[in-house]
Amino acid sequence: MKSNRINIAILAFTPVFILIIANLLPQAWVQNALDDEGWLSILTLINIAVLFIGIIIFAVKLDTGSKRLLALSIAYSVLIYFLREADFHRLFTPEHVTRLKYYLNPQYPLIPKIISSVIFIIFFGAFGFMTLRGVPSIYKNVRTFEPWAMAVLFWLLFLFCSQLLDRSDFNDTINGRIVEESLEFFASLYALLSFLFFTRTKSSIQRNFSSIEVSSRGGQKKNNSVH
Repeated sequence: MKSNRINIAILAFTPVFILIIANLLPQAWVQNALDDEGWLSILTLINIAVLFIGIIIFAVKLDTGSKRLLALSIAYSVLIYFLREADFHRLFTPEHVTRLKYYLNPQYPLIPKIISSVIFIIFFGAFGFMTLRGVPSIYKNVRTFEPWAMAVLFWLLFLFCSQLLDRSDFNDTINGRIVEESLEFFASLYALLSFLFFTRTKSSIQRNFSSIEVSSRGGQKKNNSVH
């Protein structure tokens, strides 16, 4: 229950955070926050980078190939998430590589198009596998208000709202950009929290099983000594 308090606290703090940036911070700080290399974008990227590294470490420690494949699929999807938030595509094209017109426009070089296509084919495969394996578990755990699953739900909600804002006329205003960048930041925070909550839950379960095993073995030894 303590973890869900964190989820709810972040949800409640989000509008406060937006109001602070919009009304209380100096104009120079606000402008810097909205830049592509501003402090708000950097914080967002740090959250996603820590998440990616954490999942890779977690995947290495898993005991079965299927679990490791799922974790690596999630890690790859998070890597694409990081590159998308970092606007990595701008290093070789001004056009978004997720848009069909980029691939149909002959003015863009062929090699970057091929590389982008391969990256996204792998991404769709990883995302599809992750969805098939993960969605039933997320749905089941959301129904019981499991903290990690609720964090995933809030991440999806915040990310969806930020993408809607990105495509709206409201995003052409400074307040619209403040809301969008703030939602992207808190979305990345929820993504990181979902992983931290999940690993904590897993560790707790493993400790409980270990204690049960120890108790069981102790009971068997006592029975053997009696006989």
